[in-house]
Amino acid sequence: MNRLTSRQLEVFLLLGRGMSNRRIALALVVSEHTVKAHIAKILKELEVESRLQAGLAAQLYLLGLQGRRPGVAGVP
Repeated sequence: MNRLTSRQLEVFLLLGRGMSNRRIALALVVSEHTVKAHIAKILKELEVESRLQAGLAAQLYLLGLQGRRPGVAGVP
């Protein structure tokens, strides 16, 4: 995930947890508009067409982290 900013990575991981834009905005203390902008950039960077695809990619990313380093389940 080198192509994502740290904030975009946070949004990406929250997408992987199935959070709505509203819940992500509340969790990160930003507006829903800001979350939508981050998601648009994430979709472009990952070259996927939907938030579902990005969410699935995030889940796979988290599983990969867990497989390499135990205890990383608490990644934001």
